[in-house]
This record gives sequence, structure tokens and C-alpha cells, in this order.
Amino acid sequence: RQADMCRGEENIDREEGQSVEEKLGRTTHYMHEVKELGLSVKEEDLRLVKRRVVQIVAELQDIRDILVDSVKDKLSTRQLSVLDNDQEELEPDPSVQFFGVEWDSVFAKCFSLGLNIRIFKQRLEGGLVDSIGLASILTEMSKVEKQVEQHSIAVLSGRLSSEHLSHQLQQQMRLSQVGQFARSNNILEREGEEGRKRMVKYRKNKTENLTAKISVTRNDQRRKSSVPDFGMKKKTSFIEKVSSLLNYV
Repeated sequence: RQADMCRGEENIDREEGQSVEEKLGRTTHYMHEVKELGLSVKEEDLRLVKRRVVQIVAELQDIRDILVDSVKDKLSTRQLSVLDNDQEELEPDPSVQFFGVEWDSVFAKCFSLGLNIRIFKQRLEGGLVDSIGLASILTEMSKVEKQVEQHSIAVLSGRLSSEHLSHQLQQQMRLSQVGQFARSNNILEREGEEGRKRMVKYRKNKTENLTAKISVTRNDQRRKSSVPDFGMKKKTSFIEKVSSLLNYV
């Protein structure tokens, strides 16, 4: 496979007419080779990855130089310096050097770059200098360049090897299990706290109800004791009458 790739490179090097579109196509070709090498840890494959990444960066920088040169005599020094400053301020995505690049996203950017470059050149041929469009093209190329460089770091460091990815997956699973255990404990603690609150509230209500019942019973007893006992008075009066009649006999 490596020999086939090298022969393909020689054929590409023989091509004449170094247009921007051809350079972008060659860059995309190199990217596909790096992607095909995938997770290989073979020494010859790693050397080829490193070589292809250097070529990708060189092609992208050539494209940038060609585009900037095409408007150098049409833009002021300040406008050109702004283009340079915009590229220097870009920060790479640090996650790429640990997990690798998403190739579908990179190829989509390259396809979009091809369309935007074609539009920019057409406008330039019509006498219109689209400085905003050029700035957008240069920014996207810088992003692609930095992503590929970060991806090479991940490959050459062995972080994308099957062994490393398996170890990383195991760590993620352990962290996930720890997180689930912690969440379960938190749920149990909340449920226990809510249960204790309900029990305290139940005891409080039960005590208040019992106190209220005792209070009602005592009030009833007080009312009964304060009512006159008319029945006893009637019985006593009748007995007194009988006694008085017996006295006459």
C-alpha cells in the first residue's frame, strides 16, 4: 500500500499547471491517504503519515500565497496586515490531538473551500476584490491546517492506537459507573431525608390531634359538672313529702 501511495505521489508531482484548484485537489488526496492509514502503528505507516501531513500543510500554504499575491496590488498594506493577523489569532482545538480529527468535517470544509475559491476568482476576473470572501477562505484553510497538524500529533503519539482507545474506553466506563453510583446515593439520601420529614410531620400531627381530643374531653367534663342536677332535687323533694305524710300517721 505504501508503494502504491508513493507511486501516486510521483504521478501527481509530474503534473503541470499548479493552479489553486489542483493544489486543493492534491491536498484532499493526501488527506484521504492519512485517513486510510487509520489506526496503524506500523513504523512505515507512521512515517508516511508524517510525510503526508507536511505535504498537506505545504500545499495549503501555497494556496494561501497564491490567493494573497493575486490581490496584493489591489489591497492596501493595512488590509493585507489584517488578513495576516486574522490567521495568527486562530486557536487550535486541543481535543483533536487526543481523539483525532473528524474527517467528514474536514472534507466538507475542503469542498466548501473549492467552491468559495472559484467564486472569489470569478469576481476577481470581473474586477471585484472580495476581501471579506478572501478572509473567510484563508480562515477556513488555517483551521484545516491546524486540525491536520493536531491529528498527526494524536497519531504519532499512539493515542489513536486500538490499545490506547480500549484503555480509554474502560476508563470512561469506570467513570460512568462511579457517576451512576454517586447519583444513586444522592437519590437515596434525598428519599431518606424526605421520609424523615414526613415521619416528623406525621408525629407532630398525631400529637396535635391527641392534644386537641384531650382538650375537648376536659371541656365536656367541665360543662357537665357545671350543669344543675335537677333530677336529684326532684327525688329529694318526693321523699320529703312521703316522710311528712308518715309523720301525720
